[in-house]
Amino acid sequence: MTVQAYLDQYYWDADKLSIHCGLSVAELRGMITAGFIPKPSYVVKSSVLKSAAFGDLDAQNARDGAYFHPASAVWVAQARNLTGSQILERLKLQFSDNMAAELAILNGTVWRLVDAFDDHGEQYPDGLQSRIDSYWNSFLQGIFGLCVANPATEREIAQKEILQEKLTALTDDGLHVTGIAIGKEELLALIDSYADASMPFSPVEYPISSRKRLVDDLRRKCVAG
Repeated sequence: MTVQAYLDQYYWDADKLSIHCGLSVAELRGMITAGFIPKPSYVVKSSVLKSAAFGDLDAQNARDGAYFHPASAVWVAQARNLTGSQILERLKLQFSDNMAAELAILNGTVWRLVDAFDDHGEQYPDGLQSRIDSYWNSFLQGIFGLCVANPATEREIAQKEILQEKLTALTDDGLHVTGIAIGKEELLALIDSYADASMPFSPVEYPISSRKRLVDDLRRKCVAG
């Protein structure tokens, strides 16, 4: 698959997103500049792919343009529904509240977030807010549109992030499948869950991606072991 084929399959350019949302491209750019919605996950210019996560890579003659995950339309609609003053502050507060609720669930069901919650599930406010602030910044940079399969809600984003965190911690970032805290079948199920939650990545990103390291390579090691 070429870079352009990947972008065509999984992403919308600025024109398509704008038309879908009933906006002009200029209005869309204005919302990005204001911090109301995420930046494009990819920008292609002169055969260079600027990835929100990996920086500049060979675009293999892909078409110039800004490329957004289709889920961006959800965040555009959410921002457009707000009127009055302090829209950015209200959007961030809504994201923060929703993310805190999702992280509390995942802390109790998937992986202990020891920086954000104590043993009884009570918040460590500073640790939780630091984590949420990091997610908010990644969200606005377009990173989740690049790595989360369906970044349309805080739930989907949190699920992918915590599954990756768990896999990374248990396997030493994909290096080990034996002598870890869970058995082979549970590890394979965890890998499958993470695979479902994450994007496949473009062909020039894949060799350095978590998809290769924590899904394909790790699954092979697990099966072989």
